[in-house]
Amino acid sequence: MFVTTLLYGFSDFTIAKCNSTKLQIWKSFDVTREFDIVSLAWETYPNENIAYFIIESSTDGINFDSLTKIPARKSGGYFQYYDSPQPADSISYRITAFFIDNDYNSSEIKSIPFRFPIVFFENSKLIIMPQNIIYNITISDILGRLWLHRLIDTYTEIDISYLEEGLFFVLVNNKRQLTIYR
Repeated sequence: MFVTTLLYGFSDFTIAKCNSTKLQIWKSFDVTREFDIVSLAWETYPNENIAYFIIESSTDGINFDSLTKIPARKSGGYFQYYDSPQPADSISYRITAFFIDNDYNSSEIKSIPFRFPIVFFENSKLIIMPQNIIYNITISDILGRLWLHRLIDTYTEIDISYLEEGLFFVLVNNKRQLTIYR
């Protein structure tokens, strides 16, 4: 079965109304991560009808929570916001521009992996999976003696069979997070 449509002319009938000043507001929108801080940076075209922006985040990419409200500038320009989210496999972000007439326009959704390191002990090895972040690893005993200090950024197995019998502390940290294992 074939369906053919012929268009002979135009009429005053309007299928959809489009306000181009509300559609063309986003020049760019980038989400980057350094350690456990997420940076949202966006740029808008000049638009005197935008009242403010709402930054939203989601751990499932579907249900979003508002993080903050940022006033808009009629001249458009560059905006930036920093987030320090709770651990999740992935964090999704979007920005919604609200206009003075209460209409709105949302940016595209950007997602970024966001996991903390996985640390476990197996067969005299300390195994660390840093999840794309650089970490300082420090092993010390209960007297404060330093046994190991190393920077890691990839899957790492550290042989700990040489350690004396006793209680040791493993510190796994970056600029903003510190985790201690015994």
